[in-house]
Amino acid sequence: MPSLNQTEPDVLVVGGGNAALCAAMTAREAGADVLLLESAPEEYRGGNSRHTRNLRYLHNRGNDFLTGPYSDDEFWDDLWRVTGGLLYFKFSMDTRPAPRGTFGMDVAFITLLWLTAFTGILLLILRATPMMGTLLTMHLGMVAGLFLSIPYSKFVHGVYCYAALVRNAAEQEHTKQ
Repeated sequence: MPSLNQTEPDVLVVGGGNAALCAAMTAREAGADVLLLESAPEEYRGGNSRHTRNLRYLHNRGNDFLTGPYSDDEFWDDLWRVTGGLLYFKFSMDTRPAPRGTFGMDVAFITLLWLTAFTGILLLILRATPMMGTLLTMHLGMVAGLFLSIPYSKFVHGVYCYAALVRNAAEQEHTKQ
C-alpha cells in the first residue's frame, strides 16, 4: 500500500466500516494499490463491523466463511434485535458521534424496517387465508415506504459507491486507449 507521500493509489476507500473493508480487501486481492482513510475516533472505528458475526442464513456448523452454527432461535432473536430492538438501541445510544438532525429519520426508518419485517412474516404465516390480499397491500406499502425513504437515509451511500465504481471503470477504460 502506498503511503501519503508516494504515488496516488489505484483505489481510495473512505471509511473503515464493514463495506469499506470488504471493498479495500477485494481491490487489494485484485492487485490494486489501496489507501483506506478512516476519521472516526479509535473506539468507533470499523463502523458496524463490531456488530457483525456471520452471514445471516440458518446453518448447523461453521466453515471457511461462517464462524459456527446459526440456529432458528438465534435467527429470531437477531431479527427482533435488528428490527424492534434497534429502536431501543437508538433511544439509549451515545449521541456524540451521530450527526445532529438525523435522529427523527433514523427512528422513522427503523420503524419502517420493523413494520416491513412484521408484515412480511404475517404475510408468510397467513398466506393461505382470506387476509392475504390485505396483508400483501400493507406489506408492499411498507416496502414502498422503505424505498421512498432511502434517499434521505444512510443507504443512499450505495448509490454514490456505485457511481464511483462506474466512473473508475470509465477512467480505466479511457487510460487503456
